[in-house]
Amino acid sequence: MSDKSNNSPAYLFEPKSPLVFRTGRPFDQAGDPVSLDFPLPSTLAGACRTAIGDVKGWDFAEKIQELKDTPVHGPLAALITEDGATQPLFPKPADAAYMREQGQKNAEVLHPRESPPDTWSDLQDKPGKDLELVYLPEDAEGKPVSGAGWWNQTHLTNWLLGKGLPAETLPEDLGWSGPQQELRTHVQLESKTFAAATGQLFQTNNLSFAPGRLNKDENRHEGWGKEQYGLLAHLPNDDLKETAQLFRRIGGEGRIAHMKQHAEGWPGIPEALTSALGKLEQGKELRGIRLVLATPALFTYGWRPGWIKDDMIGCPPGFSEEDKYTICLRLKAFITPRWEPVSGWDLVKNSQDNTEDKQDKKGKGAARAVRRMVPAGAVYWFEVEQGHKHLPKLWLQPISDLPQDRNDGYGLVLPGIWKR
Repeated sequence: MSDKSNNSPAYLFEPKSPLVFRTGRPFDQAGDPVSLDFPLPSTLAGACRTAIGDVKGWDFAEKIQELKDTPVHGPLAALITEDGATQPLFPKPADAAYMREQGQKNAEVLHPRESPPDTWSDLQDKPGKDLELVYLPEDAEGKPVSGAGWWNQTHLTNWLLGKGLPAETLPEDLGWSGPQQELRTHVQLESKTFAAATGQLFQTNNLSFAPGRLNKDENRHEGWGKEQYGLLAHLPNDDLKETAQLFRRIGGEGRIAHMKQHAEGWPGIPEALTSALGKLEQGKELRGIRLVLATPALFTYGWRPGWIKDDMIGCPPGFSEEDKYTICLRLKAFITPRWEPVSGWDLVKNSQDNTEDKQDKKGKGAARAVRRMVPAGAVYWFEVEQGHKHLPKLWLQPISDLPQDRNDGYGLVLPGIWKR
């Protein structure tokens, strides 16, 4: 996304078949074949770390901690055009509301503002009671409509700069709606004969990154698009720099994806946004910054990061007073879609022993505790207390509370300006 070439190492996962990403629900006769809408950061991190271990010939039992300490950022969606060019896609910011007004579709901008004195919330006696509420414009009318869940770099940059979107741009034309859910029906096999079991059918839900179906209009017949989609990952330490490409399993059922170096690298911050953030301190028309989550985040207090204290002031991880660059922010408002659960399976931990000092490196594994995740696209509004000149360095940096979650890519943020 940078206006200049970006040398940050990135890898593109190009699925060769629909991928499976389970929700963690039981998969039995009473269960539903439900799939996640998009892979979690930890799923992509696991695929990348497994590739690193295989390429280097490591013993995973001996190198498990070194692999877990390897940072992997992502995933972002990627558009792969017919000629092989790749463009990053970013989740729709939650402060954009798709609306239909007087027969026209557009995207309204949500803004925080002070609430009337008689406004009540469930934070009255808790930290955050003075946060501003987020509203549609007072003159907004109409009903919500669906649209693209992923934006291309041009539209996202304009949004972060506070320019809004062109009036003639329809919500569905902003980027990509996301991978399509694809149901597949399977036959159960008898364990002894490997023949089909009579009447035993089951379904699995898959995510298809293949070209989408085109709608018929006056200038076009029905058919299939020529673009396909993939996943983009960033390896800050460039752990696979000597490997140009390889095929890897990713997600459930061992589905295959072509993993290759992304020539354009990891998207960098646009120069226009760097300039706008640099003018924040002296700009009277600017109030602060917005942080948009590019990947889901895991925070200690649910919606509130642990690094934000009860007075709503704090420094993001890696930007404290002890670090090279210091940024201090005051939270003023936030908007987030409904929380999402995340758990998983710990392949190292022995389910018979819950104590950390007695973990068996070859344990049978144990279920991870379920945590509440702030979805990608959530927006946090901040006033800047300190570190105005360092704000561009927040670009696609993880702000989740725990170091392991940050290494896994949870909580990557996109900074934008907040106009008065």
